[in-house]
Amino acid sequence: MPTQEPKESDDPFALYEEAEEDEAAGGGAAVEGKAAAEDKGADEDEDEDAEDDDDDLFRDTLTAMFQLDTTLDPNGLEKKARSRWLEAVIGEVAESLKLPKDDVEFEDWRLVSKPGEEEEEEGDDEDEGEGGDDAPPEKQSKKKSTKKTDDGKTKKAKGKQAKEKDDGDSSARFNTIMLFLKLTCSDAEALIAKLKALEPVEYGKDTDLYTKIRCRGMKEPTRSKCDCSCGGSYSVIGLVLFLVALIFLKSNQEFLRPAGMSNDGPPAEDYYKLLNIPSTASKSKIRSAYRKLAMKYHPDKNPNCAECEGLMHRISEAYAVLSDEKRKKMYDALEINFKPLPSDAEELTAENFDTLVRGSEPGTLWVVQVYAEWHKASIGFANAWENVVQSLDPSGAGVGVRFGRIHMKEQEALCKSLSVAIRVLPTVLSFRDGQLLRVATFGRDTQTDSMLLRDFIDTQLEDRSGHLDLATAAAFIQGPPAGSVLVVRKAKKENTARIVKHLAAHFDGMLGIYQLELASSRERKSLLAALQQQGVTKKSKLPMLIWRSSRDGTLSVAEKVAPRDMKAVIYTDVVAQASSKPSATKLTPTVYNNWCVERDGGASGACLLRLEGCSSVQQPPAEFDGMVDAFINHDSGKVLSASLDCGSFQEFTAVQTLLQGCPENEYTHLVTHGEMVQFVPKGTSASAIQQMLLGGGDDDMPPSSCSFPQSPLAYTPAGQSDLMSFENIATITTVGFVILTPMMLGLETKAMMRYMAMGLFAASVLGGFLNMKMFQGAW
Repeated sequence: MPTQEPKESDDPFALYEEAEEDEAAGGGAAVEGKAAAEDKGADEDEDEDAEDDDDDLFRDTLTAMFQLDTTLDPNGLEKKARSRWLEAVIGEVAESLKLPKDDVEFEDWRLVSKPGEEEEEEGDDEDEGEGGDDAPPEKQSKKKSTKKTDDGKTKKAKGKQAKEKDDGDSSARFNTIMLFLKLTCSDAEALIAKLKALEPVEYGKDTDLYTKIRCRGMKEPTRSKCDCSCGGSYSVIGLVLFLVALIFLKSNQEFLRPAGMSNDGPPAEDYYKLLNIPSTASKSKIRSAYRKLAMKYHPDKNPNCAECEGLMHRISEAYAVLSDEKRKKMYDALEINFKPLPSDAEELTAENFDTLVRGSEPGTLWVVQVYAEWHKASIGFANAWENVVQSLDPSGAGVGVRFGRIHMKEQEALCKSLSVAIRVLPTVLSFRDGQLLRVATFGRDTQTDSMLLRDFIDTQLEDRSGHLDLATAAAFIQGPPAGSVLVVRKAKKENTARIVKHLAAHFDGMLGIYQLELASSRERKSLLAALQQQGVTKKSKLPMLIWRSSRDGTLSVAEKVAPRDMKAVIYTDVVAQASSKPSATKLTPTVYNNWCVERDGGASGACLLRLEGCSSVQQPPAEFDGMVDAFINHDSGKVLSASLDCGSFQEFTAVQTLLQGCPENEYTHLVTHGEMVQFVPKGTSASAIQQMLLGGGDDDMPPSSCSFPQSPLAYTPAGQSDLMSFENIATITTVGFVILTPMMLGLETKAMMRYMAMGLFAASVLGGFLNMKMFQGAW
């Protein structure tokens, strides 16, 4: 934007034309020669250009003059303020002509008059008529100057000023400026028509910036070739393909290249040993060692040595790595003489990752390490990793935490499918319900890494349990809500706290898990006193489970329960103890898989389930409760009685699918026992169902029942953890550009590139924000 002050002139358009004529005359014969050469070149290429006329894009350019009547004094403004005002005026012109702002460029401006100048000129005429010799010296000078310049151009300017007065312009209050703008368009005739029909535009009305804008004239337009692609479809498609290819190549280059590791795996030998130098050798010693070996083993100096060529190749490779600081740093991060790193964690592969991690039991936290056994940082982290794995039970049966490892190179495809780039080893990721939660990097001493890894795990264990104090615990003991268990434990027992969190997540939706921490002997005595008031004595050892039977209201207490045995006790003594209204107990997929399905290492308890929303008929709740009550005394602690609603969980659609394979009978119950799942039709007697539960053999099945081999339900992940994976990013980017392509066809290349850059910048900011929320590497 211009910052120079406007020049004063009586006839701005004439001076503007004179400046152009002077510039043309100054060029002299050289300009004419250049024009002649261009004409000759144009004639020679006329035939060739004629073939491509349909493909060429042209732009018309013309210079227009606008009169600005403004209350501002441009010479009295600072450069920045004057530039901002002029930019706003040009924007108003572009908007009035419906042109992109980039197509309206500033060329020049001239200050024509200031407030009061016309009155002074009239006064001069009067003085001259009266005998101008008596006029003041200033007016005499003005008069003489006017006489000298009173030619055709001056008359033209005065005529224009007179016309402006006729139009109602009050030059006594406004500065008048002539602004010259270069307008670019694709249709000059349409633009000229707009300029001729342009009504006066007012900017900054009722403010100190008031400016009235009117078009006063224009020059003949000129046409030129546009060597840019003004919205051509081929250029847009080419740009889209280029960006997609760039993303693909860059992702393959950087997505899977951790620091200190090449894409080809570990080097085959020790480069320091090959050059016979220590790992602390300086750059000059490395170069000296290489030269000595090159002089000794170069094939040109050993024509009869068959092994020298291969040895020299290895020496050159070693020198190329160690002489480059960046490659040397990467090489130093590797452990050449590596050994396998054994672990009790599950070895995860592309074949079992979806089943074990993404399809894990709801609430289970998976802690996964990405490692390479030859990487120094992975070797240093191994002891800390194993300490935590062994202390938290790698099977996850007790605390709801499972551990796994992914080999960086052997499972490269699996690493690429994750939603985070692995650039540092070792990297630890956490998953829950199929979702990637957080990422952390480690690489300190064993003690520090062990502490940080435990903190990393504890901060991500969901706590769905209710926390009670002594007062609320006493009220719980007096009348605990149905289907609830209170876990009493000592304070600062971290492993027990983790187990209670897992129990709350495991039984969520079926049982309520509460916990009470006892920090002193006084609190412990208060709890025992509350138990004694309910008739419970000789129960004082922690950890303790407290619950009330939903059938007869009896308060039950299990003391000195090992944390890892709490889940089994709750299943046997709480879940399988049928309530007075088993139809109101809603089964969850987690409880179904952990109790109703036969597991490895022994059979689980049997289940009698009332089907809801699975078929066209269902047993009335009261009738089901009465049937369970008829044989509850025989099966207490063995049979889980509840309602299975096929529409409550997505996992139960598998039950409905099995039911559709049965003959067209009306089935109301599902019985699981042993290795079979049996659908029981409507009208089956309670004694027949009881026999099925107690016996479980094929001979005990009613003739009209429908049975299938028993299998656990497959858990449905809460979401896909690879939403931001490279494949999806590339797909989303391509689809986005394809959708935007029709919108970009009407834009010029400048505007198109600007919008694309803005879009890519916004995507980068969003991706960085998501990565920040997910990546917690500053441990």
